[in-house]
Amino acid sequence: MNSIEEKFELLNKQLWSFDQINDKYGLSIGDGKDRILAQYRTWVEAYRTDYETVLNRNPNLINRCYLELFFQARELVPIRYAAISFAMDIPTFKNVLVSAFEKCYISENDKNGEFENVYRISSLNFYKNLKSLQHRMFANYNDFIDSLYDAIKVDLGREMPPPIRCTAATSIKQNDYATTFDSLTEEPLGLRFKEFLHTNKPIQLSPDVCSTKTYLDNKKLLFDKILGKINEEFESSYKND
Repeated sequence: MNSIEEKFELLNKQLWSFDQINDKYGLSIGDGKDRILAQYRTWVEAYRTDYETVLNRNPNLINRCYLELFFQARELVPIRYAAISFAMDIPTFKNVLVSAFEKCYISENDKNGEFENVYRISSLNFYKNLKSLQHRMFANYNDFIDSLYDAIKVDLGREMPPPIRCTAATSIKQNDYATTFDSLTEEPLGLRFKEFLHTNKPIQLSPDVCSTKTYLDNKKLLFDKILGKINEEFESSYKND
């Protein structure tokens, strides 16, 4: 069994270890200092009639899908996904929030997060207060990110590293910036070459995703696991390369 097959099996499981959750979302659940686990359990007990099944009191396991539903209900986003939504790594994202707070563009709570490494979705709106971005139109996601990084330099006085690029796009000599992660490889993934995976997630949640590259590299395993039609532009370029 290869690592992609193992990861696909994990995505179809309800119960994950704390280490698996922490690696995927950039959290620190189970370290004895976090508050989010207690809040999650309180939310489940209040809103789920099947709470005992959902919680599964094994001290080292947590229901991955219901954790995401908790994030959704509380309008929260884990830091790893907050950062990559701006093609940033975690340290860069945190530094940008600090600078935005110092300029009084966001609140202290937005800067620090609702929990350790878990932020309100409103924290991601810091860019709306950047004067250099106001009344701007963007041709595409790359144009938005380039303009955002320029605005951060001008309005916040912070130098920015290059945006994180989509691994699949790079493989065919394209320059798309990343906006999420491939659920199977955890490589940075952009908008154009994102495929939706058929896993056991509730319909209320965004589906797990992989890149077109990951699909083509593992077609025998994934041929019937993709929702919809794959990106033919990528497939043609990838074959030619």
